[in-house]
Amino acid sequence: MLIGGDSRLGDDRMDEENARRRMNARMSKLLQENPQIIALAHSGDYTNTGHWSELYYWLNDHFEKTTTPDGRLLPILPTRGNHDMLVGFEEIFWWHNRKNNFYYTANLNAATALVILNTEISINGDQSLWLENELKSLRKKKDWLTTLFHKSAFPSVRAYQDGEPQRRAWVPLFEKYKIDLSTSGHEHSLKRTIPILNLKPSEERIVYIGDGGLGVRPREVDNTRWYFNPNGVAKSINNVHFIEYTSTYININALGIDGSLLDSFSIPKNGNTRRALYRKELSNN
Repeated sequence: MLIGGDSRLGDDRMDEENARRRMNARMSKLLQENPQIIALAHSGDYTNTGHWSELYYWLNDHFEKTTTPDGRLLPILPTRGNHDMLVGFEEIFWWHNRKNNFYYTANLNAATALVILNTEISINGDQSLWLENELKSLRKKKDWLTTLFHKSAFPSVRAYQDGEPQRRAWVPLFEKYKIDLSTSGHEHSLKRTIPILNLKPSEERIVYIGDGGLGVRPREVDNTRWYFNPNGVAKSINNVHFIEYTSTYININALGIDGSLLDSFSIPKNGNTRRALYRKELSNN
């Protein structure tokens, strides 16, 4: 699985060597080298406005630059971002049996689920009720349970208070149902937090990664925040995450445009005792 977001570009969208096209070429190479990759989970903000005059170039770039020489396509699992509010987004990413406003679960395999949320509508109410029911159901039967949404709960660039809505509405549910990993975008950077529980460092890990650098111009990060110290990561750089789910661990590598390894870590299946015990308790009920 590849995860990344904020691929949008402005006046240089026609430049053959722009960062978005170079990131697409990097994803194509990753797809060639790792045929087990099934999709790109995009964390939102495909273009500046979501207008077809820009989406035309985005679609062309994606399919021309990420398709492998043997014709293998890179499917997209979409997330809605704040720059995706025009109808073009819905025309591209419409499916006939969609039951809600672009929040849903992607079952990556029998053991792994990716819950995709929408920060551009109310994150309370119906969406939070759906999220709790979904996490409760999935935790009983999935070894790996992860989430993806656009606006970060633990920002690397914007003010800490910008993540407050997600921290209030969703993070308690992530912690209650012991998700394994959470990904976001919006910040135009690379991040990996330290393991967090109850807004404090904790060995009972939920690690938050992202933060949206799939071609957009990087922004200056604030790596002094408590959730990056002592050994988190915050960098102003374009990136894509390559995530491998195995029977024993999740392996996460962040790669730059040139293929350089920007960050790497693993989450072991048995590394969260409370999560394992809770999953057993749910299964017995």
